[in-house]
This record gives sequence, C-alpha cells and structure tokens, in this order.
Amino acid sequence: MRTRRLRLVALLAWTPLFLPSLLLAQERRIVPADSAVVVQRRLALVVGNQTYRTNPLTNPRNDAAAVAAALRRLGFDDVTEKYDLTRRQLDDVTREFAERVRAGDLALFYYSGHGVQVSQENYLVPIDFQAGSPADVRYNAFPVAQVRDRLEESGARLRVVILDACRDNPFRGTRSSAGGLTAMNVQGEGTLIAYATAENSTAEDNAADSNGLYTKYLLQALATPGVTLKQVFERTRDAVWLQGGRRQRPFVYDGIVGDLVLTSVPAAVSTAPASGAVPDPEVVAWQAVANTTKVAMLEQFVAAFPNGQYAAAARLKIAALAESAAAETAARVKASELLANGKAANDRRDYAGALRLYLEAAQAGSTRAMVSAGALYENPNLAAGVPRDYGQAVFWYRKAAEAGDAEGMNRLAWMYRTGQGVAEDDAQSVLWDGKAAAAGNVRAMSTMGWRYKDGVGVERDAAQATFWYRKAAEAGDGDAMLTVAEAYLSGRGVQRDYGQAMAWYRKVAEAHEREYGRGEAMTALGRMYARGAGVAQDDKEAASWFRKAAEAGNTDAMLQLGEMCEEGRGAPSDLQQAVAWYRKGADRGNGYAMEQLERMYEEGRGVPKDPKQAAAWHDKAGTTYVPQYRQTIKRLRPADDIFRYGKAADGRRDYTEALALYRKAAEAGNAGAMAGLGGMYAMGHGVARDDAQAVAWFQKAAAVGDDEGMEQLGEMYEQGRGVPTDLEQALTWYRKAAAAGNEKAGEGLLRLGGT
Repeated sequence: MRTRRLRLVALLAWTPLFLPSLLLAQERRIVPADSAVVVQRRLALVVGNQTYRTNPLTNPRNDAAAVAAALRRLGFDDVTEKYDLTRRQLDDVTREFAERVRAGDLALFYYSGHGVQVSQENYLVPIDFQAGSPADVRYNAFPVAQVRDRLEESGARLRVVILDACRDNPFRGTRSSAGGLTAMNVQGEGTLIAYATAENSTAEDNAADSNGLYTKYLLQALATPGVTLKQVFERTRDAVWLQGGRRQRPFVYDGIVGDLVLTSVPAAVSTAPASGAVPDPEVVAWQAVANTTKVAMLEQFVAAFPNGQYAAAARLKIAALAESAAAETAARVKASELLANGKAANDRRDYAGALRLYLEAAQAGSTRAMVSAGALYENPNLAAGVPRDYGQAVFWYRKAAEAGDAEGMNRLAWMYRTGQGVAEDDAQSVLWDGKAAAAGNVRAMSTMGWRYKDGVGVERDAAQATFWYRKAAEAGDGDAMLTVAEAYLSGRGVQRDYGQAMAWYRKVAEAHEREYGRGEAMTALGRMYARGAGVAQDDKEAASWFRKAAEAGNTDAMLQLGEMCEEGRGAPSDLQQAVAWYRKGADRGNGYAMEQLERMYEEGRGVPKDPKQAAAWHDKAGTTYVPQYRQTIKRLRPADDIFRYGKAADGRRDYTEALALYRKAAEAGNAGAMAGLGGMYAMGHGVARDDAQAVAWFQKAAAVGDDEGMEQLGEMYEQGRGVPTDLEQALTWYRKAAAAGNEKAGEGLLRLGGT
C-alpha cells in the first residue's frame, strides 16, 4: 500500500495538468486506445419546435434548452439554440451550421418537435406546417436526410443526429403512412442517428414533466462523469425502456467506428473510493489525458508510465494525432499551391480557370481562396465564363469570415451594406466591419472611423472615430493618417496637439502611396510653418514645403507660393515668380489663382498691365463657381481641388463626404467628378443605387472627353445596367476610352473581342 501511495504522490508532482483528473469517478469505463476517436472541435445545433398552429407540444423548448445547457457543461466549443422554426428557417440554420463545421470536428444536431414519415422518408415538421395530405409534406416539411447529408458533406470527423421527433401525427384527419419515423441509412463511417423510439412508433411528449421522456433520460446520461458517446445512447435506451413501462424503445443507427469520451474533466466528484482505497495513479492519469488532443500531455503520460496498461493506447493516440497533423499540413500545402495557381491564372486573365482553382483551394480550407472566389463572383469577367453571382460571393465571404479571415469579414460587411446577394442590413454590416477591424483589417478600421464620424449605423462619436482612424493610420493607411493629422490640428475627437498633427503630416508626406495625399500633407506642413502653429514661424521652411507640394500637383500650394513670392516672404519679392505660380494653379483649375492673375494683369504686377487678359481671367474665374459664391471665392476650393478631396474621401470610404464633393465639383464642370458621381450611383455609395442616374452622369463625363466616363459607359452597356444590353455600344465606348488612354477599356475590348 505504501508503494502505491508513493506512486500517487509522484504523479501529483509530475504535472499540475493532472490535478483536476483526481475528480474522476472510479466507475468510469476507459476507451481502449485502438478505438479512441480524436476530434478537433465539438459543435452543436439544438432546435426545439413547440408552438405549432395545430397540435402544439409541451416540452420541446424545455428539451432543447436543457440539452444545449448540458452540451455546454460538457465543454462543447459552439452550441447554437433555435426555437420555433419555419421550413425556410430550418433550411437556413442547418445550412449555416454545416458551413461552420470543419474537417476533424464533431457536429451534433438535436431536434425536439413533431416529425413524420411519408413514402419511407423522414421529415421534421416546421411550425408553419400546412398539409391537406401526406403528399404535401415533401414541400412543406424539412427532410431529415438533408440534415444528414449536409453534415456528411461538411467533412466532420463525427456526425451525430438526435431526433426526439417521433411524436403523434401532426395532421390528424388525413391519410398518412405509419406513425413515427422510418428506418434511415447511415451513409458513411462517422455518422450516428439516434431516434427517441423505434421506427414506426411514437414517442411521448411527457406533458406531466418538464422534459419529454426520451430527453429526460438523455440528460441524465449526458451528466454521467466520463461517459462516452455510445454509452450515452445505451444508458438512455435502457432507462427509457424500463422507466417508460416498456412502451418506448429508443433506437440508434450507428456508423461510428470507435468511441469518444465526452468529458475529460467532469464536475467535482469525491476522489476517494467508498472503500477508502487509494486510486490507481495510472488510471487517474489516463482519465485526464484520454480525450486530449495535446501530444505533449500524452508523451508525459508515456514517460511516467512507459510499461503501464495504457501506455500502448497513449502511443497509438500520439501516432493518430501525428497522422492527423500531417494530413492537415498536406491539405494546407495543397491549398496553398492551388491558391498560387489560381492567382497565376487570374494574372494571365484566365478568369474561369482562376475561379476553378480558387474553389478547389477553398474546399481545401484556404480562406484566401474563399475571398478570391467571392471577389470573382462579385466582380466577374462576363466574357471569360465567370457569371456574376452575388449569392455565391456572399457564401464564400461568409465562409472566410466565419473561419476568422479579416478580409472576408470586411467584404461580407460590404455586401450587407449594399444589399448585394443578401438583404441590406446595416446592423450586420456594422457587426462584420467591427469584427474585421478588431481582426486587423485596415480598410475596416478606416470604415469604422468613418461610421463614427458621420454616425452611419452607430452613434456619432468623434473620439471613437479618431480612435479607429488612428488604428488604421498606425497600420499604414495614408488617408487615415491625413484624417488623424487633421483631427489633431482641429482638436476634433482628441485634444488639439500641433506636435502630433505635424508628426502625422510628415508621415503622410513621406509614405502616402498616392501623390495627392503627399501633396495635401506637404501643403498642411507649409501652412503650419507659415503660421507658426506648434512650431517656430519659418517662411523659408513653409516655402520649401509648398514647393514640394506644388511639384506633387497641389494647386493650393501653388497659390500659397504665388502669394509668398508676391509678398516677399521667405525670399525677396519676385512678382514674375508670383505670376508664374498663380498661372500654374489657374491652369489646373484653381479659381482663386485665376482671381489673383486677374488682379496682377489689372495692376500690371509682374506682367504688363493688360485689361483684356484681366477680363479673360475674370470670366474664367467667374465660370469656375456658381455666381452667387463669387464674392466669397476665397472660402471655396476650386473644382479640381474639390474633385481631389472627393477622391480622397472616396478612397477612405467616407462616401457621404465624397458624394457632396463630387456633386459640387461636377456642377462646377469637373469631368472627373461627373464620372465619380456616376460611380457613386452605380455602386450605391452614399446614395441609393440608381443605374439610370449612373448612366446619366457617365454620359455627361464622356461628353466632355473624360476617359473614365467613356469606359464606365462601356461597362453599363455591356452589363445592361441603366440601359438595354448593347455590345456594339459597349465596344464603341471602350474604343473611345482606349483611344483617350484608358487602360481598363483595353480589358473590355479583349472581353468582347474588339480592337
């Protein structure tokens, strides 16, 4: 006895991981190693249908809630509860559940409610069930075989279907087949189907109790410490048969080879046997690791008991886990190769081939491939054999999102926001944007910033807006950096901090991926030096930044340089240089620069006095804006700048601001803004989707020579959006756009076989 006690003490010192295992009941049956089944995750869908229009039941809601709670106590990773479902809802929830299941999982489906059989087929009865005859059942009820098939197609290691669904015929008064459910084949290894009673007989709702007879004893079996999957159904069968007066005999169709311990550490149980004997330390240790998927724990067990009665079992399980890991690695490698081949096919414009490869990689578990497949379905190349299918796009984005892919989450949020392939639902859009942002998706972070800034789907909150913009900025988003810099400069959502504003503007000036962003940041830095905002006033430094911004195409910087040259700030006054800078800004559409040129010609500053030139620039400036704004032109931005700011807002998905800026610039005659406005209507960005309005704005842009407007018109004619499908018109506009230098139009010509 002393030796056994010493061995137990040694075991407790060996690893703290086994301390909880001392709580195991001594009567627990150990699963033999060669039959132990290993699963990755345990997921369950629990459904209770009770509130029927006719023949309502008493216990299904209680049954389902109790089973869900029991499964959670057993440590299931994901338990979904659903109640009183229609046929469509049964279809949706079982499909969504199967989509969440991955290879290696245990997937369990429990149903409590009415069930019927017709023509040797079993059906679950939804609460909206209506049938005048058994022939109506196949259209109005939900087939059990579809549940079984979906779980088997999911790739789950084990599939368990529990049907407490053999209650009385829900459509009395019509002719039907035999009562209860019929026998059901198990299609392949790994599936177990449990019936509350034998075929062609009915189960009791047990209205006098809080649970149906079958579920009452199922719950007791599930609560047994250390019980295995098959023991649950054995114990339930015996208890129901004996306690139910031998009127109801549950039945199981079992296609599972081996068995699974449902709990590795049950609820607290006395560690000392009734006799006072010391438990066998190897048994206690094996009970703690019998259901683990951690190789290290099993290896520690073998090291502690190399010649014990369960050592061989542990070694076999280690080998099985290694084999499973190797298979997973092989699957990942295959998925990676398929994804790479899909990208290569996409790059060479073999879009149909790319989609096929993406789908294969997606089936192998690649979330990147799921997103890529969804993107092709969302934005297809129609002439290359890829049909537009928003439903499929949503399907694959959801698969990726539910597997933890941040890009999939962000794209799914977009589909909910635009109502493409799914009912428009801003609450779901906010939910998935938030998940994507939390998972590190930069675009989603910026989108959350925009949502809080403008109050889109959330309460307006400047502090939260700045928080999310800053997260995006810290992840390298140039437009978010600009927004953060502006927030610190203005004190919007944060305490005003010129030092922080300058630091962020410098980052943008150095790192923004687009020229307009760099130019905007450089111009802001120039203004800060010119005004001495958070830094010593320094005209030379201001002029240096304005010059860099002007070289990047910023017309505000050109205007500022003209004023500095005229006023002699940072360098001796140079009126000719001032005129040169004003002219550069004016030539790029800056209305205030036009006014400055008008004044220089009127006064003869830096150029000979020339009333005609002054009048010409006056007229140009006058047509740049709506006349009533003429006297306050200094407070307005020229059309080109408004368009640039609109593009910046569009790029960071601030569609409300982008729409307003595009409209203002388009009304002022900016062709790019007209095309941008058409794009907003075509995509439903910041405005209800309206293809006819999109076509109208694209036509306006094309009429004044905008190549993007021409290319977009080609797409609208090709896709029949806002206009009847007309491939000849599409080719005409693609040719015009290509001739104007639009590269994307070349793709349209290739699709339609044009030149």
